[in-house]
Amino acid sequence: MAQANAPRRRTWAVTAVGLLLLFQALVLAGLSPLLLAIEISRLPASALVPLIGEDGFQDTDLDRLLALPESTLELLAEELDLERMTDVATSILFVPLSVLALVAAFGFLGLWRHAWTLALLLQGLTLLIALLLYLDSKPWYVYILMLYSIVMVLYLHDGDVRHPFRTQPVAPGQPDAVIPARCPGGER
Repeated sequence: MAQANAPRRRTWAVTAVGLLLLFQALVLAGLSPLLLAIEISRLPASALVPLIGEDGFQDTDLDRLLALPESTLELLAEELDLERMTDVATSILFVPLSVLALVAAFGFLGLWRHAWTLALLLQGLTLLIALLLYLDSKPWYVYILMLYSIVMVLYLHDGDVRHPFRTQPVAPGQPDAVIPARCPGGER
């Protein structure tokens, strides 16, 4: 009974995963503006003139942009092809992933109850996005995302990492595995 009320201690493995999640949050947060800058640099100058202006200064007047002739907007839409737009949308997808990674990192470092589940959800979403990117356009960073997420999933399933986040304490000498319940006939 005294063991159930004892405060949980953060092991080195949990601290390492928390720091790795923090690193992942920083990389994902940095990847989004980097990919956005790359896509903007690939735009032709003629596509940037209606957005920035003739003199090179940024014009934030939305009314001026909306007052552009329809032919100019059609030309702008032709130059901004669908593939570039999906690349921009993909770069924006990394922002919520970085926020989720940051929350999971602080959850691990603070031993929040659902931090392990949140970290595993983050790795699953990252792998899903990386897989979709791989099937679509195979960008250079997709292999790094996949490898990092796979290593994190393996590390998250380590017993020293999972143990502090268990909802029911494990009795000494009891295996860490889930034992299935008996079937009504008495057989397993």
